[in-house]
Amino acid sequence: MRLLEAADLNAALREHQSKIDEVFLHVLSRYIETANEEGDEERASKLTQILNATIDMLEEKLPPQERLINRLLRAEYPEGTNAILEQHRGLLNRELLSLVDDYLKQLQGDQDKTLLEHLRNVRGQIEAKLTILRA
Repeated sequence: MRLLEAADLNAALREHQSKIDEVFLHVLSRYIETANEEGDEERASKLTQILNATIDMLEEKLPPQERLINRLLRAEYPEGTNAILEQHRGLLNRELLSLVDDYLKQLQGDQDKTLLEHLRNVRGQIEAKLTILRA
């Protein structure tokens, strides 16, 4: 797979979609880290574009609420997450909160508590927006 040289990244990703798995994503993330550590900003930027395009492609298959949660997990808190929640007000409901709670349960055992705390904060934002929508 020559994604770095692809003229149309999205087309190249779709062509090789069957080869994309967790290992691919992990290796790609590691390449990004290495490029950043070596100060190769251009390579890190291109690899990050590939990672983001890959995630976007994979998310297309998810139900809308799961796609929203994934976007919220990657967004900066609170400004980025707030903007995303505002764009997707129609998806804000008790079902979304329940799904977030399921994600929180899955993250409970993780060593890195950063993601858990991030999602807890986002859950608070969702709860606050639901309260406002009901008022």
